[in-house]
This record gives sequence, C-alpha cells and structure tokens, in this order.
Amino acid sequence: MENNEVLGSKGLLKKHEFVRILIQCLYSLGYKNSASCLEQESNISCKSSDFEFLEKQVLTGDWDSSLAVLDRVFDDSRDDSRRNTALYLVLKQCLSEYLKRGETSLALSVLQKQAQVFRVGREKIHMLAFDVITSKEMEPGEVDSCLVQDLRRRLLAELEKLIPTPVVIPGRRLEHLVESAVMNQIDTCMYHNSWDAVSLYEDHRCGRDQIPSETVQVLVAHKNEVWFVQFSDSGKYLATASSDCTAIIWKVLDDNEVELMHTLQSHQNPVSFVSWSPDDSKLLTCGNAEVLKLWDVETGVLRHTFGNNDSVFTVSSCAWFPDSARLVCGSSDPERGIVMWDTDGNEIKAWRGTRIPKVVDLAVTPDGESMITVFSDKEIRILNLESLVERVVTEEQAITSLSVSGDGKFFIVNLSSQEIHLWDLAGEWKQPLKFTGHRQSKYVIRSCFGGLDSSFIASGSEDSQVYIWNVKNKKPLEVLSGHSMTVNCVSWNPRNPRMLASASDDQTIRIWGPGKPNRVYEFLASEMTQPTCSPQRQSSPRSMIPPRKSVANFHRRRGRSVLSMLLQREISPKAKFVPRKRWSKTRSYTMKQTGHSLLSWAEAESLQHLSAKYCSFGVSPKSTIAAAFSSDGKTLASTHYFSCSGDHTVKIIDFQTGNCLRVLTGHYRTPWVVRFHPRDSEIVASGSLDQNVRVWNVTTSECIKSHDFGKPIASIAFHAEGELLAVASGHKLHMWHYNGSGEESTPVVVLKTKRSLRAVHFHPHGAPFLMTAEVSEIDPLDSSMTIATSVGHLRYPPPPAIVFTRRESSQDLPLVPTPQTVGRNRSDRPELRNIRRLIHGWFLPEGHSLEGGVSFPVQPLANRVQPEFATPLSAAATELPCTIKIKVWQHDVSDPFALMKSDTCLLTIPHVMGAHFSPCGRYLAACVACVVPHGEIDAGLQTLAQQDSGLATSPTQHPLTAQPVIYELRVYSLQKESFGSVLVSREIRAANCLTSIQFSPTSEHIMLAYGRRHASLLNSIVTEGEATSRFFRVLEIYRVSDMELVRVLPSSEDEVNVACFHPSPGCGLVYGTKEGSLRIFQYNTGATSNFSGPNTYPEENLSEVA
Repeated sequence: MENNEVLGSKGLLKKHEFVRILIQCLYSLGYKNSASCLEQESNISCKSSDFEFLEKQVLTGDWDSSLAVLDRVFDDSRDDSRRNTALYLVLKQCLSEYLKRGETSLALSVLQKQAQVFRVGREKIHMLAFDVITSKEMEPGEVDSCLVQDLRRRLLAELEKLIPTPVVIPGRRLEHLVESAVMNQIDTCMYHNSWDAVSLYEDHRCGRDQIPSETVQVLVAHKNEVWFVQFSDSGKYLATASSDCTAIIWKVLDDNEVELMHTLQSHQNPVSFVSWSPDDSKLLTCGNAEVLKLWDVETGVLRHTFGNNDSVFTVSSCAWFPDSARLVCGSSDPERGIVMWDTDGNEIKAWRGTRIPKVVDLAVTPDGESMITVFSDKEIRILNLESLVERVVTEEQAITSLSVSGDGKFFIVNLSSQEIHLWDLAGEWKQPLKFTGHRQSKYVIRSCFGGLDSSFIASGSEDSQVYIWNVKNKKPLEVLSGHSMTVNCVSWNPRNPRMLASASDDQTIRIWGPGKPNRVYEFLASEMTQPTCSPQRQSSPRSMIPPRKSVANFHRRRGRSVLSMLLQREISPKAKFVPRKRWSKTRSYTMKQTGHSLLSWAEAESLQHLSAKYCSFGVSPKSTIAAAFSSDGKTLASTHYFSCSGDHTVKIIDFQTGNCLRVLTGHYRTPWVVRFHPRDSEIVASGSLDQNVRVWNVTTSECIKSHDFGKPIASIAFHAEGELLAVASGHKLHMWHYNGSGEESTPVVVLKTKRSLRAVHFHPHGAPFLMTAEVSEIDPLDSSMTIATSVGHLRYPPPPAIVFTRRESSQDLPLVPTPQTVGRNRSDRPELRNIRRLIHGWFLPEGHSLEGGVSFPVQPLANRVQPEFATPLSAAATELPCTIKIKVWQHDVSDPFALMKSDTCLLTIPHVMGAHFSPCGRYLAACVACVVPHGEIDAGLQTLAQQDSGLATSPTQHPLTAQPVIYELRVYSLQKESFGSVLVSREIRAANCLTSIQFSPTSEHIMLAYGRRHASLLNSIVTEGEATSRFFRVLEIYRVSDMELVRVLPSSEDEVNVACFHPSPGCGLVYGTKEGSLRIFQYNTGATSNFSGPNTYPEENLSEVA
C-alpha cells in the first residue's frame, strides 16, 4: 500500500516510488543482497503485487490467470497496440507448450476461446497459429523443463517492456533519470565542450577553459593580409591563403604546436579560398581572380590546374565529395557556373546558364548527398544530387560566406547586415536562428561551426576580434582580442574541440587554445584573500575580528572581474597603446604588484569609466525605496512605492540586463527594506510597513517564512552566517532564527530604545559587533556634539555654466570634475569650439572674449541663471538634518538572544547622518555633525552666508549650539589597539541632503548619495538656446586613504533615495531615486584606460553615460 510521504525540498518526489527505483537499481547492478535488505527494511517491493502475481502465473504455466492479469493491468491503458502484443506473446507461449506436449485439441480450444480477446481481425489469429506451428523451440517431442522455464523468463522480460507503469518500473529507471538530469545540465551549460564523463558529485558547470579563449601561438609567415584559414578533416594540418598570392600548409604536432610545412607559390593573384580533401592528401586553392589549383599535401607539389589552361576560368570557392576523388567549384563568372571535376581535371558535370548567377560560396554535405550554393542574388540553393530536387532559401541581405556543420544537418551564412543565420538542411525551419554582436559591413567575413557536436559558432569581425557563440544563445559567449586588424576567417579544429585558428589583415594567424594558468592567475589565487583597505593611519592586524573562510571566498569571487579588466588592458588594441603622457603620475598599476593592488586598480579604473541604464518596469513607480545586491552580484532586489496601483512587491532585477526577472508578492503595504542572504543568493528578506518580515526563495518566488512584529519594519540584517536575522521595529530590536522550528523560530526582543530605531547592521565577517541607529533626541542643552577633526574648511568654487551654441544633446552630464579641477581652461582643445564655459564667477562682461577671441553676449544668460541663486544658502545653514545616534554593541552569536545592556555598548557616535561597516571589517564610516574649535573659527565665516550668497555650504550655523557646525565624513577604527579612534576625516557639503553612505567592495572608497536638488549641490548649468538645465550632484565618491573626492555623478532629474556598490570590485553600482527610477552603472568595456584619475574635462564625458 503506497503512502503519501514525499521527499525533496520541493516535495515533488514520492518516497514509495523513490525507494522502488533504488531497489531496482541495486538489482540491476548485481547487488541482490543489498536490494533484498532494502525491501525488507522499507517494506516496499521492487515489483508490484500485480506483476508478482503475473510472474507466478507465467512461471507455473497458468495461462488463463496470466491473461486475466494482463487484461486488468491494461484496463486503464489507451495503448491497444501494446496490450494486444502482450496478449499475443502469452498466447503464443501457451499454444507452443500445448503443441510441444502433443495436446493439439487443447491448443485449438484455447485459440478459439481467446480469439475474441484480440481486437483485431482473423488475420491476426492465423498469423499466431502460423508462428506457433513453425516455432523451432517447440517442435513435437520430449519436453525439456529447463528450456520451458527459460522461455517463460524470456516472456516475462518482454512483458516488462510492454506493461505500463506503475505495475512495472521501466528498466534501469534510476540510471535513465540521472543521465537525463546530467544531459539537461550539459544542455544548459554554455561552455560544455568535452567528451569526458561528468561527475555526479556536483552540478555540472564548465568554465571558459573548455573552449579556445587564449592565444597560444602566433604564426607569422605571410607577407600580406591573410584571407582564409582551414583545418584538415583529421585536424593534423592547417592551410592558410593570403593576398600575397601564396598559400601555406602547416602541420599540427602532437602537442598542438603548429609548424610551417609547405609554402605554395604558383598563383599570380591573391588566394582567397582553400579546401581540404577528406583524406587529407590533397588541397585545393583558388581566388576571385585566380584559377583552381590542386596540390599534393605531403610534397607540396602542384598536381593540376583546372580549366584546360583557361586563365580566365577564375574560381571563387570549391568543395570536395566524401570519396576525395571528385570536387566541385563555383566561378565568379556566371557564364562558367558550377563544375564537377575528377582529380585529373576531367569535367564530370556542369551547371551553367542564365539561371546560374555569380557564385559567392558553395559546400558539399559530409555524406555527399547535397550541394549548397550561395549566389550573389541573396539566394541559397540546396540541391539533392541524387533526386535533383532543389530547395531555395532567400535572405534579405547580401551573403558573404557559408559553412556546414560536422553532422551535415545545419549550415550558417554570414550577412553584410552584421548577422549570422543558422538554417537546418532539411528545411523544417521557417525562420533561421540569428547571431549578432560581431562587426561586418565592408568585407567578406567567414564563420564556422566547432567544438563538441558543432555546439559553437566562431566568426571573424571587422573590429579585430574573434566572436564565439553557443548555438543556443544569440549573444556572444566570448570575444577574443589579440589581432590588431580585421579578422577575415576562423576555423575550428574538427578533432580538437579546444583549438581554433583565426586569420587577419594584420598578416598573422593566431592559434587559440584553452586558458592556461599564468602568473596573474597564480598570484590572484594566493593573494586575493588579504584584507583590502589603506587609510592614512595603518594599525596592527585586527585581533578582535577572527579570520573567516567566507572572507577568502568573498575575494575569490572578485578575481574574475579583475582579470577581465586586466586582460582588456593588456590585450585590447584600444587599451594597449594609451599615450604614456596620460598615465597618472601618482597611481601606477603593474603586473608585479600585489593582489591587493589588482583589486584596487580594478575598482579605481572602473569608477573612471561607467556606463548607465535605467531599469524598466511595467508601471512606473512613484519612488524607489530600497535596493540590495545578491552575494554573487548577479541580481539585485528593489522595492518601490506605487501611488495608485497597490503594488507592494519586491522586484528581482538582472544586474547585467536591467530586466525584471521575478516579482515577489505577499506584502500588503510598501516594503521598506530588503536584504539578501550573505551566502545564498536565492534567499532574500524584506521588511514592510505592514509590520511583516518575509523571507523569500528567489528561484521559486515563494515566501518560505514570515512574521508579524507589531510595528512597521525600519531595518533588517542577516548575520554573516546567514541563520540569524536582526529586525528593527519601532523601539525594539528583535533577533530571529527564521530557519528554526517551534519556539526556536519565535523572535526575541534583545534591546528596547528610548527613541525609534532606524537601522541595524551585523559585522560583515561575523565579528562580535552589532551596530544600531536610533533617532537623536532634540535637546537644546545637548552638548554631546564632537569637535571637528578635519583640517581647514572647504570652500567650493561656484559651478560652471556650460553654454551650447548649437543643438546638442542635453542629457545628464555624467562623471564630472572635482571642485579642485573645475575652472581649468583648455582653449587648445578642438572639442571646445562649440562649447563656451564661464568658470570663475557667474557672469562676465558683455562681449567678453573666450577661446581665441570668439565672443558672445553673456548678459541674457545672466538673466536666466541668476534666479537659480536668488535663495541664499543661509537657509541651508538653519536646516536641521534628522540625525541618528550610532551605537556599536558587543554581540555574541553563540548567545544571540541575550539582552543588550549598557555595559556591552562599545562605541557611541552622536549626531550622525549615516554609517556603514567596511567590507574588510576593520572600519566604520559615518557622516557626523561636529563643532569647529573656537581657536580655529575664521572671522569671515560668521558672515559667509550673507556675503557669499550661499555658494559654500560649510561651516553652517547649527541650531543646537552657538558654535559653527560642520559635517564630517569620518572613518573610525574597529581594531583592538585603536578601537573607536578617527583614522581619517574630511568636511563635506549638504549633509542635510544625505540619503546613503557606503564603502566600496575593497573598502578603499566611500560613496555618498544625495536626495535633494539643493543649491549647495548645484554642479553646473547647461543652456541650449532658450532652455536651461541645472545639474545637481547625486553621488560623490571619496578615496579613503586621503579623503580626496575622486568621482561625481550629477543629474538634472534624479534625487537618490538609496545607492549601493556591486559586491565585486570594478563591477559598478546602482541607485534608486525618489522619482521611482532604478539606475544601473557598469564598467564601460569600450572605454580606454588612461589611469589619469578624475576627469578634468566634463565635455569629454557628455555621452559616456547613456
């Protein structure tokens, strides 16, 4: 009797069926004792009761009962064919045994009685009788009991194949299921390229080392552009053709090294095509203005020139038949058409006439049955050479080349429209599969199939790179850099799926192989686990923060992005030839530096070159509330406020594409906070104004746990181990073992505060630190404000006005100069011919000349921009930011529910606008309101607000004290010897507008996000005709070591609610706005590395961010 118990995390597996299959597998593997023990222990039999009964009846020869059982088990089956076949086999055995014993009348009786069971005509009965009578095993004579039993067992084996489930389990069912699962993983693995058996110990996932991805050899022998390259069928030879009028035969050695074998010198014009005979003994060469020649591969001797010495008979392409004795060629001259020859130059057949246009390319399928021809009129003709049936495929764009898959079932064509189309030879597809990404507009670019089972497509490109696709994905899988000019042709070794050759206009042939470990990889493997932060004051190694295995994993995940940027810098033609004068004098990055510096370089470099895109949502939200990255950085979660749609969901976004992957539905008010599990990217938690915290499985979009905390949720945080969740709700801090059961899963209050909690954070590495933030008390007598630690006071120059004298794009100015570099005039730059900038001061006298005497009226501009600064920033001086009080507590995860008492508070920082733990775990960043010491007050500062029209924001007059107040960005130490001390600080502007503060992944940068278009944050003004656009700073990024402002992101529209870095160095960042947008910034791979620090010229970046 089956029970309803299920197995697996999804509850999809029935335990009874699972055990039956295990038992069957043990029997099939020969472990009969183990299988029998499992049957006894589980009380589950491998065979069903119906089959056991049938087996007994068959082995004892009770044929009436056997037929009755079969009738019953097939009662619900709609497959009459299988039913009749089973009954036929049983009756045949029954009649055979009767006839063997000489019981003819009994056999006849059974045949007449059971005939009605068959749902077929009389012919079936006659056939049965004939089969029985002619059976050699049951000829009349002495009955051999052993033979009878053997035949009955054979009958049971045949019946097992016919009887439906669950009466019988299909043979080797577990092997079939496992093999199907493995094949499914292989099918979804974009890099799978090996015949080797796969391991069952882990999910199958290949890396890019399975395909050719690295240059292993560069062949330099041609003296001009190389137009064609092709491996022989055995993969032991390589042939190349060049515009230097030669072709070369290369030999592939056992270690995959390639060496020159023969240089073929007989052509008078460029050679553009070669073709190997299937037996590798002969090679054909030809060209658009050349004749067809046949060469002996072993000796390199010219054997024949086709065309009966007709020098005008030029051949554009050629192909061999499988017998290596016949060949076919197509001419670029329509009058000569297509000709089939033997190797002695005898014409066998020809296709000529007015209906044969210019032949662009042709191929013969590996079985020799079909010929595929590409014509200049955008047609592809597929001719069956046996039936002479022709099928025509028409493309809309010009076709430049053709290639057939190794199994002959598919072919690809390159189009001048920068697409590659994949067609099936049988003609079952109405539309082709399309592959894009490469560049092709002017030249003939050739592609090829390759890899295991022709699973990949490779192509040259006019951008000097080689592109590789998996046939299951239309976007490139890999882009290989190395050539410096157009890559004309590629060829994949048909016997070595990890070897690829490419031919280029740079006169070289590159041999590509799987990536090999080099010093960079070895270095990263050993160095990337080191802490990465370099403030000005270094302390001894942390002793309060235990090293964790997860830290190593954390940094190893970042190696890929660093390496991709390094390889681009070292290999890309754009990055390779950067003028030395543009390198930074103060920051240099070399391959000999530590892994720490590699991460630093990747992060610093990426901040200089960012491209941006907005995520699209079906219904535009009114505001973006929260955003967080998954631990692997592939996805991010965001929450939004929708004014009228009632959408209270959590959205899962693909970081690369910006597309919404999943929507998590369950909250009935807006989710206010969202956090990913620190180790499992499939788990995310959200806290909402509906007072609930929900834990979700991202893959299934299911809520796996939820709890009502009685007050709106302000903040949540996962512990580094991932099993504990801290929840700030109202005036209480809860600890929740959300994965527990019974009482263990009930949240426990560990802290009650006087004022509302606003944030909670665990230490990123699980050290015994917990940070809380509660609203500061408004007390006029409050004297807890700390003394400023930064040196001097910041005076920002006024923002520039940029005037467009013609219609230009007025999109957001992207990454623009720091305050120190604004105002540098470069009249020698040609880019400034159409851009006029007013730098040091808002207005110049009318007719004032800029940039070589070009003058223009400025007063109208002054009339338009003057109102922007009519409101003095003295108003900002009286604004009181909603500050919080930061406390760092000692928290032992071994006793997570212990009450947090005052004596466990290790550090208190009052009047804070925001704070964040560094990923390296050694620092805490905070934006703090503090007072200027009396001795350092500048007499002019007290009247600054009235005199300066608010163009400088610091210091301001804080309402809590009569002393001038400034706002500092500080970095506090969490190390034992210097715990709580300020390591480095800097005065900042507009802290009253601050919405986010966060360390970068390397802990070497700090990002500040602003949520108001405040005059103190005005970055620049752009005018275009009568239109005026104002750009305000929304993000500032500071370098921790010296607190220099290294990057600014302005916007004319956005006000940022939340911002966060991608968890991997160099991979970008994201911010969400009060207007509801979610904007993703990623490293711009097309940018040229210049190592020059902050960009001095904003006009250089006008189009850098889309």
